[in-house]
Amino acid sequence: LPMPVIGYVGAISEKLDYDLLRQVAEAYPQSSLILGGPVDLRLDFSGLQKISLPNVHLLGAKPVTEVPHYVHACQVCLMPYKRNEWTAHINPLKLYEYLASGRPVVSTAIPAVRGYEGVIAVADSPESFCQQIGVALASEDAEARRARMALAAQNTWDVRVARISELVNLTLLHKGM
Repeated sequence: LPMPVIGYVGAISEKLDYDLLRQVAEAYPQSSLILGGPVDLRLDFSGLQKISLPNVHLLGAKPVTEVPHYVHACQVCLMPYKRNEWTAHINPLKLYEYLASGRPVVSTAIPAVRGYEGVIAVADSPESFCQQIGVALASEDAEARRARMALAAQNTWDVRVARISELVNLTLLHKGM
């Protein structure tokens, strides 16, 4: 595929902003916009028509063991979620998969990315989203890559389980149990 590769790896569902993805594809016509994952549209299939452009590539479902290879193939990883009631309550694991790869991440301003603004680009408009992709393509550096990978290392399942256990124990102590 023509480089650079700008990509999203995950379920192709109604939570994605297909108008935004079209704007990305149109803003970077010489790039490849990949969407790797199962198509899981249930109510509205019009999104696929919106992104039917020559530089957009639907790669289909991939075995979970291959996901890191697809993420690593991207020069910029996207979290192009609509901002709605559904995405207000998600905590996408792909954020941590993307961070673990060290690749730059551009996300819409969903609640799950609050607090990560120093490590990923968070955009509050389609124009800003497209602009942040350009910034990420032009300014990749080793220090930023290390910071993303370090943040991912702090968000393993072991770390989360230890934190949950700590909170449960503190709650039990507070209640005198």
